Amino acid sequence: MPQGSRFRSEQGQEAVRKWEGRALAQMACEVQSRTVETRFGATHVLEAGPPDAPPLLLLHGIGLSAASFWLQIPELSRTRHVFAPDVIGGAGRSAPVVPPAKTGSALWLLDLLDGLELAQSSFVGHSLGGWMTLQLATLPEGARRISAAVLIASSGLTHVSPKALWTLGTAILRGGRAASVRLVRELLAPGREPDPLLIEMFEAVLSTVKPPFVLPWTYSRRQLEALVAPVVVIAGEHEILFAGGVEEASRACIPSLRRVEVVEGVGHGLIWEEPDRLNALILAAL
Repeated sequence: MPQGSRFRSEQGQEAVRKWEGRALAQMACEVQSRTVETRFGATHVLEAGPPDAPPLLLLHGIGLSAASFWLQIPELSRTRHVFAPDVIGGAGRSAPVVPPAKTGSALWLLDLLDGLELAQSSFVGHSLGGWMTLQLATLPEGARRISAAVLIASSGLTHVSPKALWTLGTAILRGGRAASVRLVRELLAPGREPDPLLIEMFEAVLSTVKPPFVLPWTYSRRQLEALVAPVVVIAGEHEILFAGGVEEASRACIPSLRRVEVVEGVGHGLIWEEPDRLNALILAAL
């Protein structure tokens, strides 16, 4: 593999690309591919929806790629101009650079917005994507670029649970299909039968993408005082990755919070468990 690659092997990279291709084939809408230059390197972006519609940036979870939103992009792009970047340092087609922890994600997002010629945009962030949205808000010049934010099973609001660290660490170390199935079942609500495409995604990523990733921390109200755009937090009833009390934590650290939606019957993987229900909540929030 080329120096700096996030993949352990060319075969692993090909497995991820094959999965992405199958995910894109599931999208019943026209999706364009483009590249934007940033200070950390090239960023690959999926783009869909009417060019004159309000812009919406989708930020995916840790180590994944924009194709993980295969169940959101078709519906959201009906009324929004959707941009779904492959976060740098993940499994997508963007630069393999893991951004500096303190402000790197925010600076990358500023460059991305400039490259897309977006003065402002709504943001939807899942898991680490929510944390990155909040980091952008910690910079005064970044907070001004957020017109609204929907944080889905977002890190940065409560601490990562010890059980989650053990589950994730074990899955990354073991890799393979069995570990991927176990991890997916932990991320979903009890009794849910995972989509085979979801298992394929985690199997490809866990077996081939190198750690470490950006490890999120919890933000304080003082850090987010610059954020004035309306924020809606959506969490699953059976969230495993983060400690409880998401509503209390959200009210404590997000001054511009509008409401918290705790969705019954879903876990951390709510974007895959109840996509129609979630998409409706996102559009209502926006």
